[in-house]
Amino acid sequence: MLQLIVITKESIEEASNEVKIIAELINRFNCRVHLRKKNCTLKDIEFYCESLSKITDMSYITLHENAELLYKYDIGGYHAKKDNLSKVYDIMGDKILYSQSCHSMKEVEEASEIVNYVFLSPIFDSISKEGYKSNFKDDELKKWLQNRESATKVIALGGISCDNISIISELGFDGAALLGTIWGKNINEAIKNYEKL
Repeated sequence: MLQLIVITKESIEEASNEVKIIAELINRFNCRVHLRKKNCTLKDIEFYCESLSKITDMSYITLHENAELLYKYDIGGYHAKKDNLSKVYDIMGDKILYSQSCHSMKEVEEASEIVNYVFLSPIFDSISKEGYKSNFKDDELKKWLQNRESATKVIALGGISCDNISIISELGFDGAALLGTIWGKNINEAIKNYEKL
């Protein structure tokens, strides 16, 4: 069975509604959620962490950057560039999960040794980023995934929907990261979208 990971929207619009959706995904499905808020202040990220810590298990949250909040909120994962991962690992050790983004098979092979999983993207044309097109061929991906020797899990990202998620499994990915296909207008819509997968 594929591991499903949800990535938050980058903006902080409707933050309180998004916090409720994140908590519901964690509480109902034990889903790992990547809290990715580009161009947000530390105060904004802290709002999310503070709000979430009151209503859900923070070990299912992975922060993008903002490492200073990991210990304060007992957060379970950290996602960053290779150099930043090493710095955090020196402090946190194996207490949390580590992940990194990659955009080619070569980048996956060169990923930090400390990562538990990598995102490889875009596997399909992106739903949330207009014009972000896939450069991967299914047959090449399948062969590469079958012949890999690394224990690092490879999570597919980009354009994943109910219509193509079965392909992710057929290709041999360890999981799928979801963004555009999950986020609806409210909790019920987001949960229905998740359940369809």
